[in-house]
Amino acid sequence: MLRELGIIGAGGVIGKTLAGVIERDPFFAESGHLRLKKFGRDSEIPDLDIVFLCTDSPESVSFYEKLKNRTGFIIDLSSAFRMDKNVPLVIPEINASDINHHTRLIASPNCTTSGLVLTLHYLKPLTDFTEVTVCSYQALSGGGQRLIEEANREDSIHYRNCVPHIGKIDENGYCEEELKLMNETRKILHADSLAVSANVARVPVVNGHSMYASVKTRVRVDLKSVEVAWSEGEGLFYNGEIHTPKRCSGRDEVFVSRLRRDLFNENRIHYWITFDNLLKGGALNAWQIAKHILREVRS
Repeated sequence: MLRELGIIGAGGVIGKTLAGVIERDPFFAESGHLRLKKFGRDSEIPDLDIVFLCTDSPESVSFYEKLKNRTGFIIDLSSAFRMDKNVPLVIPEINASDINHHTRLIASPNCTTSGLVLTLHYLKPLTDFTEVTVCSYQALSGGGQRLIEEANREDSIHYRNCVPHIGKIDENGYCEEELKLMNETRKILHADSLAVSANVARVPVVNGHSMYASVKTRVRVDLKSVEVAWSEGEGLFYNGEIHTPKRCSGRDEVFVSRLRRDLFNENRIHYWITFDNLLKGGALNAWQIAKHILREVRS
């Protein structure tokens, strides 16, 4: 039986959020046997059943090498393994079946990817879509406590500003965050041919990522059917009202609003997404992966 859970990087923003998510969940509190341990990056790590790596990519690689032979399952929240073809990239509502008894390393997706892909997942049964364009407006908390503090200094580029890139920009003009969003969306949906275009910006919002999505479909989709699918979809919140990051901060759901049809192409729809990037965009998704393992997979 899997009992021992451990968070490495428990002192960071995402590590603290993850601990809170786990400890407030009745599934954990009422289990009677699950135990959660918290570790810093320099801690001595004992044998554990499930480990959460709330660490940067180089640290995640190092911890994986140290722990892979004495840990049941490792759930990594960094980008280190997301595009490794041998490592499942999982949003449990979509592709939990990618995890099996032989899986030992699971990647949790980029914070922005999670919100977008959930909406596409519930759209997929209604219509085949060929192209997705997204513009994201990403909160300071996505860069951790250090960025939140830096953004309060007047000499910071992030001080009361909108910065049109996150991470390094490559030779094609795309930054790291845009490439993550494009590549991870295709992998999670098992849609290698899907054309995904991304544009990202860091904005002076403390918490809660937002984005506009534009989806091109092969045939005209009925908007009422989309509304029903989103209002009933697990992990989504749709009620026809407009939602903002302030509304969704601290909430588990991905909020969707402003659904409308393009005025010049009836096979294209537009909508707004906003959600707590530390929850479904990070800690909550990782815990949902662990719960799936505890309920359905086990070692």
